[in-house]
Formats: sequence, C-alpha cells, structure tokens
Amino acid sequence: MTSLSPRLKLIASFVRNGAFFADVGTDHAYIPAWLIENGISEGGIASDVRQGPLENAQKTLLRCGAQKKVKLLLCDGIPKECIKNAKTDIIIAGMGGELICHILKDAGDIKARLILQPMRDAPLVRAFLYENGYDITDEALTLEGEKLYDVMTAQKSESVPYSDTDVLIGCHLINNDGANFELYLGRNITVLTKTINGLERAALRDEAAISECRKKLGLFS
Repeated sequence: MTSLSPRLKLIASFVRNGAFFADVGTDHAYIPAWLIENGISEGGIASDVRQGPLENAQKTLLRCGAQKKVKLLLCDGIPKECIKNAKTDIIIAGMGGELICHILKDAGDIKARLILQPMRDAPLVRAFLYENGYDITDEALTLEGEKLYDVMTAQKSESVPYSDTDVLIGCHLINNDGANFELYLGRNITVLTKTINGLERAALRDEAAISECRKKLGLFS
C-alpha cells in the first residue's frame, strides 16, 4: 500500500469520493496511487511538464497495480479534457503560489473543482481566486516536521464577497484550525515583526512598505 506524508495525506483527503482526478505536476504519483488503492476514485490523470517525473509516476503505479486506471500525460498546465468537467478534482500542489496562479490563468474558465497546495504565497493564490470568480470552499493546515502546509479547495462561483483578512489569513482557517492555526499566526507575526524592524532601521525608510506590513500585522494580531 502507498503511504502518504502528512502534506500529501491532507491533499488527498480533499478529493471527493468517486471523483475523477487530475494531479498536475504529479512527480511520483503517490496521491493518484493512494486514491486508487483506497477506493476513493476509479481513475484519473497524472500529468507533468517533464518526462522524468512521469517515469517515476509509472513505477509507482505499476508497483501498486493502478497503471490501468491512471493516464500519464506529458503536458504543461491543466489537461484540457479536465478544465470544463465539474465532476473532476484538479490537484495542483508542491509549487509556489505565483506558478499556481499562472497555471490557473492559462487554463481560463475552470469548471472543475480545485485542490491547491502552494508552497509559499498562499495569500497571492487566495487573491487570484477571489478576483477571478472562485469561491474558496475549504482550507486546512498540516504540520510536517517543522513546516506548515496550507491546502485549499475552490470552485467557480457567482460573486463572492471577501475581505483583506480572507485573503491574508483565510476565513476557513480562522474558523476551523486549532493548534496549527495558532502556530500559523505566531509564525506570521514573527516574520512581519522582523520585517518591520528591518525596514525601520534601513537608511532609506520605505514608509509605504512599513505601513503595509503594520496593516498585515494588525490582521494577524
């Protein structure tokens, strides 16, 4: 049986029972293998922009006997056949927030449900989703070693009202995540405090940057 790290397990937990999936940037296809082995999904696509990761993915799928249920696809971005299918869960994980936004922008109007795990710049991803007509339907944190990982789900919606707090922190994290959320708050407060102190000691003070950091610190506090 395929075993998943806490980060991958949280991502996989958001896939709907019976959903077709597309794992974009699959690397070793651990999530696709786990979904098939545990009966969560009957099939899906594992895609990557490079051949090497797809060869690793093939080895994983062969090892667990899932090779006939997961299509390996060499492509850049989201497989076109998945974009308009509302019954598909599209996983984009293990990338920076800027790259995730770029992939989503290139795909256009996505009807499929999104499962996103940015390695950094989660607020950038939240802002992109809200500004482009997506509703962030859930979000959670998991701790793996010393690192916190953020996973969110989103779906195309009508008009979704949102605030600066929703973008910077995440409304679902505020409501749902206990100990991990406290750690998340504390780490962001520490980073912002150090940034403000550094900006205030700079020879050329950037008052706009200081003001923006203080605003963010107020939201986290």
